[in-house]
Amino acid sequence: MPAASPLDREGLIYEGLREALKQARKSYSEGGVPIGGALVINSSHKILGAGHNQRIQKSSPILHGETAALEDAGRLPADVYRQATMVCATSYCKCIFSGDTFHSSRH
Repeated sequence: MPAASPLDREGLIYEGLREALKQARKSYSEGGVPIGGALVINSSHKILGAGHNQRIQKSSPILHGETAALEDAGRLPADVYRQATMVCATSYCKCIFSGDTFHSSRH
């Protein structure tokens, strides 16, 4: 897939949202809140990590879709986060400020 220009995010959003919705459905099927997230590399649209809300399933106050996606991505160099976008299947919650910690380019 050719690299996306900084202004052409259609593929990035499509790939990210497709994965985030898949994760939201997984959470719902487990009896949880149907929210999913995906961390996507801007240039290649590669999914680095994806996750779903697990607050009910694991009684976790922090496993939101976005934070679960960051955990799934694992420990990466800061430069990788700067070249990535967090896509969420719903509006972002305050937990996305963790993106500021990881210095992701967009959230």
